[in-house]
Order: sequence, then structure tokens, then C-alpha cells
Amino acid sequence: MIPSRHAAVAVALLLGLSTLVGSARGEDRKKITGHEMEVVVDWRWPGCHFGGYFPVRVQMRNDGPAREVTLRFEPAPDQDAPVVDQVVKLGRDATVRTTLSVPVVGQGTSGNVLVLQNGVELATLTWGINLPDPEYGAARPALLLVNDGVVDASNFEIAVDNTVTRGSSSFTADHVVLPPEDLPDRWIDFTGVDVIAIPLPLLREGRLGPKRREALIRWIESGGTLIVDQLGGHPSEAPGLDAAIGFEESGFADDQWWNMLPVLLDWDRTAALTTRNQPTTDDWDQTAALLVALQSGRDVPTTVASFLGDDPDPALVRRATEIANQRPFWWQAHSTQWPSRGIVPFTRELGYGRVVAFTGDPFTGQADDWAKLINSLANAKSLAGSSILAPVWPQRYGISPRSGDDDFQLFLIPGVRNVPVVSFLVLISIFAIVIGPLNYFVLARRRQLNMLIVTIPVLALLTSLALFGYSTVSQGFSIRSRTRSVTLLDQRSGRELTTARVAMFAGMAPSGGLEYEPTTAVHTIWPDRHEFRGAHVTWTGDKQLFDSGWLRPRTRTQFLLMKNAPNPKRIEVASETNGRIRVTNQLGGEVEFLAFRGSDGRWYAGKEIDSGAAAELLPFTEEDTDLYRELLRRHPLSAPEASAFGGDMERDPEPWNEWDEWNHDPRFAAVDSRYTANSAERLLARVSTAVGDDKPTRFDYVAVLRESPDVDMGLDNTWPEVGVHVVVGFR
Repeated sequence: MIPSRHAAVAVALLLGLSTLVGSARGEDRKKITGHEMEVVVDWRWPGCHFGGYFPVRVQMRNDGPAREVTLRFEPAPDQDAPVVDQVVKLGRDATVRTTLSVPVVGQGTSGNVLVLQNGVELATLTWGINLPDPEYGAARPALLLVNDGVVDASNFEIAVDNTVTRGSSSFTADHVVLPPEDLPDRWIDFTGVDVIAIPLPLLREGRLGPKRREALIRWIESGGTLIVDQLGGHPSEAPGLDAAIGFEESGFADDQWWNMLPVLLDWDRTAALTTRNQPTTDDWDQTAALLVALQSGRDVPTTVASFLGDDPDPALVRRATEIANQRPFWWQAHSTQWPSRGIVPFTRELGYGRVVAFTGDPFTGQADDWAKLINSLANAKSLAGSSILAPVWPQRYGISPRSGDDDFQLFLIPGVRNVPVVSFLVLISIFAIVIGPLNYFVLARRRQLNMLIVTIPVLALLTSLALFGYSTVSQGFSIRSRTRSVTLLDQRSGRELTTARVAMFAGMAPSGGLEYEPTTAVHTIWPDRHEFRGAHVTWTGDKQLFDSGWLRPRTRTQFLLMKNAPNPKRIEVASETNGRIRVTNQLGGEVEFLAFRGSDGRWYAGKEIDSGAAAELLPFTEEDTDLYRELLRRHPLSAPEASAFGGDMERDPEPWNEWDEWNHDPRFAAVDSRYTANSAERLLARVSTAVGDDKPTRFDYVAVLRESPDVDMGLDNTWPEVGVHVVVGFR
């Protein structure tokens, strides 16, 4: 909430200036002509201060003959950012709209959009653009408003500044207003955005299009927050809302809408209105409607009926009236407007994300309205009984591709040692002694100094071969990997959402680079005290090719991969009778352990189920619970031990890889990994404790696989060292 009236005025003035600056971002759109072409470049976009993809939307009209051109983003010479290419085919007199998706990596912020034909730059079709600056303060939600008109988001920004960043952010506003036609149509292009707001009428219209609507849904499932406003009533009765978002078809979705108004007002006070310790859905809806009615002076039964279509409990009305008369409500003390205008927020989960639906227009409210909602979102998990995260990037992903990661050392590959610097120094010293003084002394005694022109190059060649052979034997040519993956598998709609942290070490870099599907978001992780070095990405057809600079030879490399794509795999139930369940493993890999919730609400266990094989599941025992949790705790994110990484490492001279420092410096004794707080790791922690008891869960089974066939590694084959692969199934 706003600390004082003077502080509110000061913040409002600052926001007024920032809004003017922010509105200038709406001019980040340029039309350029030349070479019988007209090119419109649009780089209006919020977020990406911590990572994600920055979508540069480009419209190209070709007034000349058919041709093939390359659209390129090229960073300025002193900027650390990747070069990104995309081939575009233009027919004669044709207009093409495309999106150049730029992975936001490193500190670089400025560059140029170029058009090349036959490898030659078309000079008049070049324009400079800016990527978002890296964020060094507290993370503030990046807001994208999908609307045709002007939306005043200043109160939202004031609330963020006072509740989230508390003035520590280097930005005072981060929102952009775009019409639906200017949105990209790949879900990965929305990864840099935290919150998207769109009115229900616009969401239902055909202007959004099936591809953009699909991209929005996949973005929500991956952890985004979608605000849908102007419903006019309860979300379950809003025409077209569930169909537009796909709640009914998705197994990832919560089964009901939860009224947020009781949480906004105070959990303890509104829970006291009910007769139960754990209020039901009807309790929450009735309580919210009653509080709105009491505060606004409207008739209680009429207001409740408009929300529920039913009469409230008379005892509930009496208790609400008593509490209302005892002390002023929160909104009366802080001059909020949502309840008095009948604007009620509801929330419903979808995968890792959520939809927040408003009966009216929330942007007409006060900063206190938004502040209370932002503070209450973390408590929303008490309503739905599952983990809901704050929507900002670091809490969704736990990393930042724009800076070095303190947790890089927590996910190294066992057995991959550092460059054997000491051994190389010993060999080079021996070489210098042999090729120099010893060689000269021996040939001088034999009076054959003229042979120096032969012995020196021969000894140099033999030494080089020895060093190369030593390096090859110690590190090899193959690509070794370590993977930690969590897959949400929706059997109802046939989709998967896989989050994987991948570590790679290549003895020799693959000539073709790394090739990913367009449904996979690729985020780099690089060590602290290091800088991102230039790399190249090519979008070709339906692939994104990280073709150079991403996986360098004999260099530790890590990625966070998030794949949201169709997947027909499943655990098929053949029969369920008399406390026994027979299933078939159709997950595409060997299941090491399967925890399955039966129709009776009890948990059943199965072990060592080959791919395609059938197995009989038996009720969970204490031994099953212990084994299940032990498997999930294998290979945790932790600082490495020398014994697990090939012996004595304490003499490694590389500062960020200094094993002696890790093992003895107190800073690394209790490393608090931000990655463990991301959405997938929180889910993994939750399923490890939820399975085995009688509490209801939204998921139906958890499978621990020996290897995951669903991780898009970018390569056909790697040499896996260790891994954890968990599938959380929704039937």
C-alpha cells in the first residue's frame, strides 16, 4: 500500500514522467523503402530484462520480381548479443509478415535490422533498434496490454513500485499497448513478458487469430499470467471465456474459478464468515458477494444472486453484517475502488501459470487495488491447493541469460575434469628442456649440430601429438551431458510441457551446431564472472539452429530448455479392480518407479516397467514411499565433490572452477540456488511429498524414468552421465 499521501504524490509524478517515456516506446516502429521493397520494422515490446526471446515483427512488401532475402539482427560491434538470421521468400508483388525471434543473451542492447540479398546488404533497408536493458534491481512484472485504445496502467506501475521493487528497480515502468494484429504467433516470443492483459471481447474476436491465441495459451501454461477483464459476471458464466482459453480440453487446468476478493480483504476475516475451517467454493463466492454488497450499500440477496444464481445462507448474512458493523473494511480505510464498483477478481490455474479474470475493468481502480492483488497472489495457492508463483521472470525460470549465474557450479557433469593445466605445464617444461639444452648437448657431443634442423621439428611434432593424445584420452571427442527434466503430460489433450536443465561438454563441437524445434524455448546459462561471447542463430523453415558459438569445444555449457508441444504418450490403464491396477507403459522409456493414484483416491506403486510393457500396481507401502522420495532426491543441485569428479581437483587454477575454494570457502558451503525456486523445481518438491498420503492432488501419477525421450537436446546423440527425469501425468 502507499506509505503516505506525500509519497503517493511523489510516486505519481515519477510515474507520469515514466509513462511519457514509456509511451515513446510505442513509436518503436519504422517504415523504410528501397530496392523495390517496403519494410516495416516493429520492435515495441515489454520485458526481456532477464532473458527470453525478443520478437522483432517485420512486414515486407515486394514490388519487384520474386526473390529470397535474409532478415538479420546484428548487434553493434561493442555489444554482447547473438547474430540472428531468417530466410524469407518473397513472391512478386507479395506482402509477407514474419517475426525475427532474437534470444536475449548477454549485456548487449543495441544493434541493426538488415535485409540481405545473395549475401549483400541492401543498405537503404537497414535500421537501428534497441533491445531491453538488463535489469540489476528487483524484478518488476513486464506488462503487455492487448488493446486498440489507450490504457492507463499508471496505478498498476505505482503498485508494483511500492509492493514489488520498493524503489530498487532501475525501471519505473514496463508496459506496452499493442493491438492484437501486432502480436507474434509463437509462444516462445512471449517468454520475456510476465503479465498480459486483454479484454474478453477482444479475446473472443477473430482478430487475434488461432495461432496467436494458441501462443497465448502455451505461454500461460509455461508460467505466464493472463488478465482477462470486462466479463460482466462470474467467469463460469462469461460467454466464450473457457472456450477461448481451452480450460475444458486441458488436463493442466484447475477445475474451478476461485474468487480472489476474500483474499484481498483478509483471509482471517473472511474465513471467519464461514462455518468451516476450510471454506468451500460456495463459501468463498458468497462471502465475496456479501462483502461487495455490504460495502456498496446494495441489497445483499440480490447481489449474491447475481453472482451465484442462488440465495445465500441466512446465517452467513447475519455474520457478515456483524463483522461489517464492528470495524471498517480494508477498502474503506484505503479508498480502493474495485469492490465499490463491483469489480471482482477470480483466478484459475493452467499449468504453471494462471488466468486472472475481472468482472469489470481493473485499470479504472486505484494503486491500492493492484497492490493488494499483487500481495495476495502468493496466497492464492491456499485456495487451489497447489503452487502458484509470482509472475516475474526470475521466479518462473530461476536463471538469467543476461548475466553470469551463481548456480552454474551446482550442475556440472561428473567425470568431466578441467583442462589439465598442471600436466600440460609439466609436459611443456620437459619439451623445452629436451628440445633445447639436452638436444644441443647430445648433438654437440656427437658433432652433429647440423641435425638441429631435423631434431627440433621432429621433437616439436612428437610433443604436439603427445599433448593432443593426452587431451583426447582424458576428455575424448564425444558430447557428454547431464539432464534434469520435469515433464507435465496432459493425456486429455495430448500435450507435454517439459522443463529441462541440461549441461553439455563437447570434446569436439558438432559441425552443424544445435537444432531445436520452434516449440522449444532455449535459454543459456553461463558461469558467474564470465561474459557471453558472440554466437549465431538461424531460423530456417520450422527449426531454430544455434549453429555457432553456443557449444564450444572443451567448454562447460548449460541450457534451460522449455518445450511445449503435442505428445500422445501416456500411462494406459487396462483394468482397475479389487485394489489392483494394471497399466501399460506408453511413455517411450523405461519407468524406474511409477506412483499412480487410483479411482479410490489411494496411491499404487509399480517398479521397473519397460517401455511398452504391462505391469500390475499394488497399494503404496512405507518402503515404496521411501524409495520414491529417494529416487527424486538423486543427483541434487549441489556444489561438486572432488571424488565425484575424477579425483583430486584442488590444484585447479581456474578461479570459477577452483575445487579447493568450493570445498573450503564458507560462501559455497550452503549455496542457495535460485534455480531451485523456479516453477518446475517447486512442482518437483511438491510431488515428492504429496504422493503417498490421502490429500487430493491435481495430478494423477508420477513416473521416474531412467532416460527422458522428450527433452529436445538439439542433438541426436549425447553421452549421458547422470540424470533425473520425472513425468507428472494428468489424465
